Amino acid sequence: MKYQVRAEYRFVDTIGIVLVYSINSLEFVYDDISEEELQDPLVIAIAQSEPILSVEDLIRNSEYLIMEELHPLLFPVELDEYSELPP
Repeated sequence: MKYQVRAEYRFVDTIGIVLVYSINSLEFVYDDISEEELQDPLVIAIAQSEPILSVEDLIRNSEYLIMEELHPLLFPVELDEYSELPP
Protein backbone atom coordinates (compact mmCIF):
# COMPACT_ATOMS: atom_id res chain seq x y z
CA MET A 1 0.00 0.00 0.00
CA LYS A 2 1.30 3.46 -0.89
CA TYR A 3 0.75 6.30 1.54
CA GLN A 4 0.25 9.99 0.79
CA VAL A 5 2.20 12.70 2.59
CA ARG A 6 0.83 16.16 2.00
CA ALA A 7 1.72 19.60 3.33
CA GLU A 8 -0.66 22.47 3.96
CA TYR A 9 -0.65 25.76 5.79
CA ARG A 10 -2.44 25.46 9.14
CA PHE A 11 -2.80 27.32 12.41
CA VAL A 12 -1.23 25.47 15.33
CA ASP A 13 -2.17 26.83 18.74
CA THR A 14 0.61 28.67 20.59
CA ILE A 15 2.72 28.66 17.38
CA GLY A 16 0.75 30.36 14.59
CA ILE A 17 0.73 29.52 10.90
CA VAL A 18 3.07 26.70 9.91
CA LEU A 19 3.37 24.10 7.19
CA VAL A 20 1.78 20.92 8.59
CA TYR A 21 2.58 17.52 7.12
CA SER A 22 0.05 14.71 7.16
CA ILE A 23 0.16 11.09 6.11
CA ASN A 24 -3.18 9.89 4.77
CA SER A 25 -4.81 12.93 6.45
CA LEU A 26 -3.20 12.31 9.87
CA GLU A 27 -1.21 15.42 10.83
CA PHE A 28 2.08 14.50 12.46
CA VAL A 29 4.73 17.23 12.15
CA TYR A 30 5.11 20.88 11.21
CA ASP A 31 7.75 23.12 9.72
CA ASP A 32 8.14 26.86 10.23
CA ILE A 33 7.51 29.14 7.27
CA SER A 34 9.21 32.33 6.14
CA GLU A 35 8.13 35.84 7.16
CA GLU A 36 7.12 36.42 3.54
CA GLU A 37 4.78 33.42 3.66
CA LEU A 38 3.38 34.59 7.01
CA GLN A 39 2.36 37.89 5.38
CA ASP A 40 0.87 36.32 2.24
CA PRO A 41 -2.94 36.80 2.22
CA LEU A 42 -3.43 33.48 0.38
CA VAL A 43 -1.45 31.57 3.03
CA ILE A 44 -3.49 33.25 5.77
CA ALA A 45 -6.77 32.43 3.99
CA ILE A 46 -5.77 28.78 3.54
CA ALA A 47 -4.79 28.46 7.20
CA GLN A 48 -8.02 30.12 8.35
CA SER A 49 -10.13 27.74 6.26
CA GLU A 50 -9.05 24.70 8.33
CA PRO A 51 -9.56 23.86 12.03
CA ILE A 52 -6.82 24.94 14.41
CA LEU A 53 -4.50 22.10 15.46
CA SER A 54 -2.92 21.65 18.85
CA VAL A 55 0.70 20.75 19.49
CA GLU A 56 -0.57 17.90 21.66
CA ASP A 57 -2.50 16.41 18.73
CA LEU A 58 0.59 16.54 16.52
CA ILE A 59 2.68 14.85 19.21
CA ARG A 60 0.04 12.18 19.80
CA ASN A 61 -0.28 11.48 16.07
CA SER A 62 3.48 11.34 15.65
CA GLU A 63 3.81 8.91 18.57
CA TYR A 64 1.10 6.72 17.05
CA LEU A 65 2.92 6.61 13.71
CA ILE A 66 6.15 5.67 15.49
CA MET A 67 4.43 2.84 17.36
CA GLU A 68 2.99 1.54 14.08
CA GLU A 69 6.35 2.08 12.31
CA LEU A 70 4.62 4.32 9.77
CA HIS A 71 6.40 7.59 10.55
CA PRO A 72 7.85 8.50 7.14
CA LEU A 73 10.78 10.42 8.63
CA LEU A 74 11.89 7.47 10.75
CA PHE A 75 10.86 4.33 8.88
CA PRO A 76 10.86 3.21 5.26
CA VAL A 77 7.26 3.88 4.22
CA GLU A 78 6.10 3.37 0.65
CA LEU A 79 4.86 6.78 -0.52
CA ASP A 80 3.06 7.80 -3.67
CA GLU A 81 4.86 9.87 -6.29
CA TYR A 82 3.19 13.11 -5.16
CA SER A 83 4.23 12.88 -1.53
CA GLU A 84 6.06 15.81 -0.03
CA LEU A 85 8.37 15.27 2.95
CA PRO A 86 9.82 18.04 5.14
CA PRO A 87 13.40 19.05 4.34
